[in-house]
Amino acid sequence: MSARLTIAVPLLLACASAGPGLHGPVTAAAQERDVTTPEREPAAPPQIRLPALEVTGTRLPSTPLPASSVPAAVDVISGRELRETGATSLQDALRRLPGVTTADQQGNPFQMDLSFRGFQGSSVTGAPQGISVFVDGVRVNEPTVEEINFDLMPLDDIERLELIRGPGAVFGRNTLGGVLNIITKRGAEVREIVPEAEWGSFGRQKYRFRLGGVEGPADYYVAGTFFSEDGWRDASASRVGRLFTRVGLRAGGTDLAVSYQRAQNHIEQAGSLPASELDQHRTRNCTRGD
Repeated sequence: MSARLTIAVPLLLACASAGPGLHGPVTAAAQERDVTTPEREPAAPPQIRLPALEVTGTRLPSTPLPASSVPAAVDVISGRELRETGATSLQDALRRLPGVTTADQQGNPFQMDLSFRGFQGSSVTGAPQGISVFVDGVRVNEPTVEEINFDLMPLDDIERLELIRGPGAVFGRNTLGGVLNIITKRGAEVREIVPEAEWGSFGRQKYRFRLGGVEGPADYYVAGTFFSEDGWRDASASRVGRLFTRVGLRAGGTDLAVSYQRAQNHIEQAGSLPASELDQHRTRNCTRGD
């Protein structure tokens, strides 16, 4: 037994101290053990807590600002100046301003497109819109695709009109070209009852009646308008009826006004005409609108 033990000891030592051929497996095993050792995760960066940020807003002043205090190009037109142009629609009256153009896509004066600074406001559904319109502080662009029904605007009942050019996010979406702000009439100190009537060519007729005044702290204004025209082309007639009412209250520091408008129209749209018929029958209508 002791002889076998004596022989075995040097044999193990010989194997352990063998040449380069026996060192390979030992080194490889050591490398494998190093690879499988899990790496230590880096320490998380320290958290930095920022101080609280408080955002406050300031209400716009209730009194009108002078044009010199507005950081934009502003045109202010009184209602009398608009009516003195003799225009039948708001777009026709505004195109006299510099940089304002109109386009008659529908073949009817009440539904012309209005454009300035490269952006347009149109009554055509699906057309790109870039102008916001307000009546007494209420945005009247349709909520779906932002189209503007210019034929419903109370042109005869405007006290003043403000055209603010340039983009403005504060006025709502798609306000890229500018803003058209319409302020309607209120009852004046002098009570008035005014009937009006107009006639013109191509079957044009216009009848209007307005009533306004002040009773103590309250003021009132009521107006009704009916316009009818056959148009100079076939199937281009217009029938527009409007009723506008505004009641206000001024007492101390209180200034309250409520307005109501109802409009009903029937507008025909004259379509395009081929060049072959343009010189011979300019009044014809080949492709009428919807």
